[in-house]
Amino acid sequence: MKFKNKILAFIVITALFATFASNTYAINSSVVSYADLKVTGTLNAIGESTITLSQNLENEKFDAISLNIENKIVGAKLSISGNILTVNPTDYLDGDATYTIKIITKSGKRYSFKTISNSISDAVKTNYPDCYLLEVSQKPQKGFNYPYFLLIPNGITNNTDKKYMMVEPNNSQSMSDSLEYNEDEAKEIVYAHGILHSGAGGYIVANNLKTPLLVPIFPRLSTKWSPQTEIQSLTRASLLSNDPGIQRVDLQIIAMIKDAQQYLNTIKIKVEDKVLMIGFSASSKFTQRFTVLHPDIIKTLCAGGLAGTFTLPLKSYKGTTLNYPLGVNDIKTIIGANFDSESYKKISQFLYMGEVDDNDGVSMGNITPPEEQQTVYNLFGQRMMPDRWNNTQQAIRGTEFEKAIQIKTYSGVGHMVTQDITNDMTAFFIAHMG
Repeated sequence: MKFKNKILAFIVITALFATFASNTYAINSSVVSYADLKVTGTLNAIGESTITLSQNLENEKFDAISLNIENKIVGAKLSISGNILTVNPTDYLDGDATYTIKIITKSGKRYSFKTISNSISDAVKTNYPDCYLLEVSQKPQKGFNYPYFLLIPNGITNNTDKKYMMVEPNNSQSMSDSLEYNEDEAKEIVYAHGILHSGAGGYIVANNLKTPLLVPIFPRLSTKWSPQTEIQSLTRASLLSNDPGIQRVDLQIIAMIKDAQQYLNTIKIKVEDKVLMIGFSASSKFTQRFTVLHPDIIKTLCAGGLAGTFTLPLKSYKGTTLNYPLGVNDIKTIIGANFDSESYKKISQFLYMGEVDDNDGVSMGNITPPEEQQTVYNLFGQRMMPDRWNNTQQAIRGTEFEKAIQIKTYSGVGHMVTQDITNDMTAFFIAHMG
């Protein structure tokens, strides 16, 4: 009797489960039933895109419009006007990938269609004779308050070697509060004139290496001109500033680097986490100073026109305390962490000066505060070339950092980057990229 009861119970449960499953399937089938739409157009992986729908939905109101990939909703603002769908992703989309867009109207109609994001051949289309040049707007939500340029040389996809993105801090020739002026100056550096327009040669070297080049558009402000606002040199006061715009530009450029790396990944250009840095004059100060603050970010660097001195990876020299930017004694007060000497000594550095360079940034009171200026004069000399340059080199001899830093003086060269220098930098990067 018990056995029969068990069989009966099993039959009843099975029947109930079958009925439940059948009803569930019917409900789910209703939920996921979408009418296919024919469309024209593809998604822009890096920004706004418009897609033309085969059906005019002008008279419809919508409960939901979603962008999906592999059954996951992707953050985006989507809107429909007539038969035009506008898509604004909150972040970069995957390049050359298939997405599904679903539309649910208040009247109960459901539509869906598949579309692809642009491939590398579409995204990296040439808009200059030898490169693709992208300007990325400021993204405070991602940590940077200023735009940046990203240059992608032609032939980059043929370079199958390990690639490191190159970063060249911008160096405006004049002071201006105008973002447009500083933008034009940065564009001159990243492309138009390269080394002929206060640039460090990043455009030439990046093209030689077939690797991307990032140039930030930081301002050189005029209304508040002082060492505090000289962010293009990464001065001490600029890093300690509470000004919302310029606050911690070292972290802002790290955020730009991560954003650019993410973008490059969407268009199938794989770059390493660490970067190459290159700088000249004011941007050489930024490059060298950024390296002591964040050595874990840098693979290799080249910097020239250093006003005869560079930031020493030392806490003191000849009994004198070296606070930032002269040294690393009090870096913790600026970035909240001690100097990372282990990471720093792994960075290969090429530092150079022209023999007849007479551009002495140390003597400029609006860049170098008086107390910092006097310490430089006392330790290394008031005459930039050759005294200060030679004495600064002497300070690192015999230290654990000496082997990582290569120093060169170019005979007969002034405050400029020559073809010989760009050739040497290209060779140096190649030799030390691993």
